[in-house]
Amino acid sequence: MERVLSAIEDGKEGKISKALAEFNDKNKSNFQLGEATETRRNFIRAILDHLDGSSLDQPWPLKIQSLSLASLRIASREREGTQLLTSSKGLGILSRCARLFLDSSASLGGPPSNEEVEVVIEAVKCLCNLVLNNHDLATDCSEIGCLRGLSSHLAQLGQFKNLPFFNNLTFFELRLLFLLTACGAQERASFRDDHNGIALLLHLTDTILFNTPFPSMELSQAPPTSTLPQDQSPSTQSCASGSVPPPLSWETTWNLPCPITEDSCTLLCEILKVFFNQTLHWKKDGSYTEGELQLLNKVILLIRMLLVSVSPNHTPSCLQLLVHCSEVLVNAPECCAHTILFPAQATVMPFYSGLISSLDNGRLRCCQLDVVYEGFNVAAVLALLNLLSLKLGPPVDPKGLPSVVTAMAVLSRGNRVVRKFLKSEILPAIKKDADVSEQGTTLKSKVVGLMTAGKHGAEQVSAELLFVLCKGSADKLIRHTGYGNAAGLLLGRGLLGGGTSAEAANYSSDSEAEEEADVDLMTGGPSKPPEPSPLSQMSPEEIEQEADKLQSLFAKLQEGGVIQLLDSSGKPVQLPGGGQSEKSPLPSSSSSSSLGD
Repeated sequence: MERVLSAIEDGKEGKISKALAEFNDKNKSNFQLGEATETRRNFIRAILDHLDGSSLDQPWPLKIQSLSLASLRIASREREGTQLLTSSKGLGILSRCARLFLDSSASLGGPPSNEEVEVVIEAVKCLCNLVLNNHDLATDCSEIGCLRGLSSHLAQLGQFKNLPFFNNLTFFELRLLFLLTACGAQERASFRDDHNGIALLLHLTDTILFNTPFPSMELSQAPPTSTLPQDQSPSTQSCASGSVPPPLSWETTWNLPCPITEDSCTLLCEILKVFFNQTLHWKKDGSYTEGELQLLNKVILLIRMLLVSVSPNHTPSCLQLLVHCSEVLVNAPECCAHTILFPAQATVMPFYSGLISSLDNGRLRCCQLDVVYEGFNVAAVLALLNLLSLKLGPPVDPKGLPSVVTAMAVLSRGNRVVRKFLKSEILPAIKKDADVSEQGTTLKSKVVGLMTAGKHGAEQVSAELLFVLCKGSADKLIRHTGYGNAAGLLLGRGLLGGGTSAEAANYSSDSEAEEEADVDLMTGGPSKPPEPSPLSQMSPEEIEQEADKLQSLFAKLQEGGVIQLLDSSGKPVQLPGGGQSEKSPLPSSSSSSSLGD
């Protein structure tokens, strides 16, 4: 830092550029600089003053601005000594460098040069570090116009899709947007309601998925006609407000973006994280307007398409994308659950077959995408099942597991077809040769085992899922899982004595008859006939011989002081050392001490 300060005081651009580059290269992987607090403050003050440019006749060239912002980004990794960066002046300078400030500069304009983009990206990275280390800064950034600036950028990014800086710039601006909306409820609502946030993200998603540059979008208008397919199930249920989105067009051929590239997968993960923030705790009473419901349906349509468009090799980024899809589904209103189903006539044809896997005794089995169940194509639901099976291993991968299970429960509550299909896969009819509920390699065994695992964070949600699949019936849950596994959930709901929950009335009343074997309610497995007594296969003489051996054994243990036999009144009883069982019958009570080892 001292060398950089010395170069800045000298004022020679070549020397400044060299000193900044050396500092950045030396500390690119350091998260603790070890510099004195006062030195760090002087370092930050000097750079901010020159980035401000108000005291300079000639502003720094873009290259030096980019290098200096990279130095500030490194310094912003620590909270100590960064008060100047978090001040109103510091945030204002960084926001102006990122072109997010609340004035005419909050625009990318025409295609920016690579040097201009580097300045914007480094400033955005610095803001990300500051908000991450101090969540209260989300409000300050919003007040100086960062949300409005980000919205403006997102509306314009589509026209730069084919330019080399698109992925990098989009990623970091989405990351900053995620942090701002994650740290403040007011910022979440402002981006969603004041800046048309969900529509903006859908517009950007079109650009990413279909590799098509879109014209700039006006913030006050809805996005251009979406390339995303649209449909609506005829069995749509209304939310609490009674509002139902208007019918959308049905598509019979689906040209899915298969496979999604790694770069697109990374950007989509950031978009889904912002979608999660936007839908978190949003109108839990279900009082959505018609336009809001239509937007939510489009979000689920997007997720449905992503679930069946992921590369079958399941790279880490692909799995992360699927987990983020399930996280957004957790916030979805139940009245939109039908949107996860493809129309029965839809032909889901990616560039390769065997993308989705079905489940066979807990193992993955490839099948075609066109899976029709009760008149609907359930390929997206099957993809969630595939993800759940992968997460359950072995070994179990707990990252994102609660979200996947909860998403299934939400969809099952909201749609009868989804619930019946998941029940047929997770809780099939109990057969005579089935294992105890939590033992074995089947998907059912793994999910039931989660209920009492105690180490994956999915105990409660897995129990909730199975309870929903059983239509809120305690008796059905006990039959499938065993009383011991179900006791915790039933105790919390006051159903230890059996019966159904209050929400059971929300499920369809159609019967779901199952041909099941007799069930042991304690284990959840099939009942086994009682084993015959060994004495029934012995003659009277053999029984008498066994009794003599037993009496002789007890006599030896008593003589050695290991046990003391008592009669029914509690008095000690002495047994003869030989086998005289007919003369000295065994007492009716057991010994006062255990046989031990």
